Amino acid sequence: MKYYTVRKYHYKRRRGNFSILKNKTFWKISVFFIVSILLFYFTFDSSFFKIQKITIKDLSRNNPQLNKEINNLVRKNEEARILLLPSSNIFLFRSQKTEENILNKIPLIGEVDISKKLPHSIIINYKERQEVALWHQINDLINYYEMDDNGIIFQKSNTTSSNKIIIEGNETFKKLGQKILDKKYLTSILDTKKDVEEITKHKVKKVVLNSPTYLSMIMDKGWKIYFNLQNNIDWQIEELRSVLENKIPPDRIGKLKYIDLRFNKVFVSPSFD
Repeated sequence: MKYYTVRKYHYKRRRGNFSILKNKTFWKISVFFIVSILLFYFTFDSSFFKIQKITIKDLSRNNPQLNKEINNLVRKNEEARILLLPSSNIFLFRSQKTEENILNKIPLIGEVDISKKLPHSIIINYKERQEVALWHQINDLINYYEMDDNGIIFQKSNTTSSNKIIIEGNETFKKLGQKILDKKYLTSILDTKKDVEEITKHKVKKVVLNSPTYLSMIMDKGWKIYFNLQNNIDWQIEELRSVLENKIPPDRIGKLKYIDLRFNKVFVSPSFD
């Protein structure tokens, strides 16, 4: 009985002497954990991957003021933190979010692309919106705004002496960056203007969007052409061509008041029959 008790006692002591420091699995896990922490720190919180260089390129023209605005927005985004980590780290820098921010804050910019270059550089390429027309709200006697080919108002115009056509309508202007006209609708207007100028040999000074159905084009000599947007525009253009070739002498075109193409029959004032 005593012998059994002694053996049991020694057995317990041997179990108590077991040390975790001699366990290989423990050391493997520990080394992996330490290396992971060091790697995480090196990747996300060290100065090596902190954004140090921002290259900004205007693919349209050189605009130092825009470059400065973009740089300020990017630097402001860097101040934000993601899970307590600095977003100035190149891996944490949110390119897509910054692109959206630039487009929302700077209406003059139409396209922007941000790419990263390891270890600490980002490259920003952008294009400015190009004016295709001036927008003027009916009953607003002062303000004109530059509009791009997407129908977006992006900048106030300092003058009405622009060589771009004026488009006048009732759509309420609220802020820069607002889409005022549908792209397809605007393209149709500009194409029709081009056809009219080719046929009449006169410049279209203004397009007035009288309603969702009708528009009028005011020519450089003051006379007007009325179109029906719900009817075939190509047919109306051909009718305009026919009227000018067959019914209106070239030396009398300056005395016109209007040509109305909105209906099945073409109306001309004054009549030269």
